[in-house]
Amino acid sequence: MFLEEAIWIKNVLERLNLLKGQVVLNLGSSDEEYRCLIQPYIDYYIFRPLRKRGVKIVHVDQKKLDGVDVVLDLEDPDADILLDKIERGDVVICSNLLEHVNNRGLVIDRVKKLTKKGGVIIVTVPNVYRYHPDPIDTMYRPTNIDLENLFPIEEFTKIESGIIEVEAEPVVIWPLRKKILYLAKQVLRKFHLTLEPETPIIIKNKVSVLAIRKNGGI
Repeated sequence: MFLEEAIWIKNVLERLNLLKGQVVLNLGSSDEEYRCLIQPYIDYYIFRPLRKRGVKIVHVDQKKLDGVDVVLDLEDPDADILLDKIERGDVVICSNLLEHVNNRGLVIDRVKKLTKKGGVIIVTVPNVYRYHPDPIDTMYRPTNIDLENLFPIEEFTKIESGIIEVEAEPVVIWPLRKKILYLAKQVLRKFHLTLEPETPIIIKNKVSVLAIRKNGGI
């Protein structure tokens, strides 16, 4: 997840004004280290404010990891029995998940099933971004309109939809770049020369975002 993406989700959640005891499901959550240390803005902007409000947060992932509350493979054809045992969410967050599944239709159907009537689904998917297998990347790069089309207007009401620009360092080239800079510095040092301070290489990426409400009373 990108910082700008986390802030967008935070802003949507603030508008929903969730109350103590309401339920947020975080699908494809990864572990606590990832949310709190590797990308600490995920917990800081999204989940920390919810905990302060007394909102119940349920982290769901296909892997049994520290900080995962429910182990569930959303693509497992036999997962419906476990699905029925999970408390439905007032909000269901499906962030950076759809590009990592083969059976998108099944996963979306289950996201809908896990959402209460009147509940909100928050979906984010890379629109412009590099290949990043985890363990697979189908290269699904939808627009926000593509995401809207996954949720029929007869059943869902759009809250917010768009494509946001985000920044990320091109991690694929960083190891090579660092090695070249190191070798260059060794050579220049012999001649008592120095390099100009490094300017970080930043590339623009885009993320499609959608917040949508499931019609019907809670």
